[in-house]
Amino acid sequence: MVVPAEAGLPPDDLSIAGDAVLWRRVPDLHFVAQADGTIRPSSAAFEDDPDGDPMSTVLGRPGRDPFSVLLGNDGWALARVGVALVRELGWIVQRRPTPEEPDHVVVIGNKTHGKRKRIARECSWAIPPPSRR
Repeated sequence: MVVPAEAGLPPDDLSIAGDAVLWRRVPDLHFVAQADGTIRPSSAAFEDDPDGDPMSTVLGRPGRDPFSVLLGNDGWALARVGVALVRELGWIVQRRPTPEEPDHVVVIGNKTHGKRKRIARECSWAIPPPSRR
């Protein structure tokens, strides 16, 4: 079920399909060990950027090597989050290409602890933490 976007947000970029995937870089300080021995990202991995910009992600295009997104970030992992889940939480996605990353996408919306926790529990690894590769 897709809920309406939060009030006051800019328009959602509907050219990004609901079945698309966003990749989010996750530093090792945001790895959480689970009782079953697996590792998941912490909810803090899905906060807005420290500079106040919305959460940065990269649109996972078919055929693109996800390792290209981690270049220069040794020891990090790459989380895979569905656009449909992002929208279900009332957030929106917008393309914001940069010279270094033409597939850069931001996720805009109020990232409450509960919503970030849900993303952390429902995402998967595009590239798992180094100890799990």
